[in-house]
Amino acid sequence: MGKTITIRCKNTGRSHKIPIGFTLEEVYEMLEIKMPFEPTSAKVNNKVEGLHFMFFNDKDVEFLDVTSPSGLRTYTRSLFFVLYKAVRDLYPGARLRIDTPVSNGYFCQLETEGGVTPVVVGALKKRMDEIVAENLSFHRITCPTDEAVARFRADGLESKARLLESCGSLYTTYYTLGDTADYFYGSLLIKTSQLILFDLVAYGDGLLLRLPDPKNPHHLMPMTDQPKMFEVFREQHHWQHILGISTIGEFNVACNEGHTNDLINVSEALQEKKISQIADRIAYLHRGRMLFCEDKDELLQQYGLLRCAQGDLARLPAGCAVYTRQGAYGCETLVKSRAAARAALPDAVCDPAGIDDIMRFTSGRDDQ
Repeated sequence: MGKTITIRCKNTGRSHKIPIGFTLEEVYEMLEIKMPFEPTSAKVNNKVEGLHFMFFNDKDVEFLDVTSPSGLRTYTRSLFFVLYKAVRDLYPGARLRIDTPVSNGYFCQLETEGGVTPVVVGALKKRMDEIVAENLSFHRITCPTDEAVARFRADGLESKARLLESCGSLYTTYYTLGDTADYFYGSLLIKTSQLILFDLVAYGDGLLLRLPDPKNPHHLMPMTDQPKMFEVFREQHHWQHILGISTIGEFNVACNEGHTNDLINVSEALQEKKISQIADRIAYLHRGRMLFCEDKDELLQQYGLLRCAQGDLARLPAGCAVYTRQGAYGCETLVKSRAAARAALPDAVCDPAGIDDIMRFTSGRDDQ
């Protein structure tokens, strides 16, 4: 045996002598570690590394699987690559964008002729299953950055090329899967066959990539409907379109060209507009219940205080009266539509209702 180094393995609780140049994959097999689920990556001196990592010095090591956040992220990035390859294989002219985490998965935008149809989703899922069954290797390549930039530019991945150009690194590490190349900020698996569980379903106008549940990796995470969260992310992308920046590479280029202040000013203007829109809606909570949540202008334009005799209220349209208070000289009623009240009772007095009036009468109705 040649020269060896010492690693301290947290999984075994012991120190081990291993040959210099061994990879994490080889070390795992050598130590015959028994984990509930196959390792996806490892912490080496508390930094997450892929199983491609080679040892040349003494290290502390902890192998990770999908039950750990870092291990699941390695699994997820590898799934992204398989989906991207499936898109490249079936729809070479399509543009895939891995978007935001939502509904316990990842929303993906796919720009292709005819849109995302059930046929497209089914074909992509089938191709992903085939790639996993082929047991392809995720090859890790380190080369001068200008060579990586040329590779991605030749593949039509201008956003990746701009990202690498703007990072300022002399060397770049990227991955290949078959004849498909991509760049990831983090480690990947060794083989596609390690992707034992996933799903791809239609979601909104795109795709949802579903992942294993870290608490129970034999099952997928349950889909949770998050329409409001999804809408926030869609609005974020709309703002990115306004700014003309949707990738880190474009952001880096804009900053390098001196547009930092412009980006900040436009972003602040968009935030102020959103805050003003929120302020235009009034939500009223009373005793733990939301009594209404409506646009402020609509409330002030439509609601009214009607003063009339008790017997006249029967002439109002159904649902118009919100709440009535009796007085010594008649009654006072909050109505949802001043126009409807005046049409039904032209001789009665119906004044505009203020926000305080609306809240006071609405809570009075709730107290009944």
